[in-house]
Amino acid sequence: MTQPPDSMHDSAELDRRFRQRHRAWRIIAFMRWVTMVLGPAALFVDQLLVPLLLKYQVPDVVTFEDLMQWLVLSVLPLDLWIDIELFHTIYFHVTRVSCVLFVVFVVWTHMWKQKAEAAADELVHGQALPTEEIDLE
Repeated sequence: MTQPPDSMHDSAELDRRFRQRHRAWRIIAFMRWVTMVLGPAALFVDQLLVPLLLKYQVPDVVTFEDLMQWLVLSVLPLDLWIDIELFHTIYFHVTRVSCVLFVVFVVWTHMWKQKAEAAADELVHGQALPTEEIDLE
């Protein structure tokens, strides 16, 4: 995948490649965070934490499902198209799909981080070549 230093383009090309890979890595990392909140974190709170708190008789516990229902049906004017039953069906599928996507984004983030680090190494190596060619006598 990486080209030998002799066939590499100028520093601007290396910088552009690094910036593209770094930007892609950060976007994928952000999507990993979003799917973690919508998937595993929501399931953890709704399925484990809330029942535990209710077991110890903590009053008025707000779940992720309650929070998302308030956001979707009250704050955003989506209650014109989505009723409560449809919301519960959609929420169930969104949390499960987000769990799967979270695993995919973890792997994908790792891959793009390695690509960004490789591009950074190429950039550093490409910028170091002209300074090595100068002979100080």
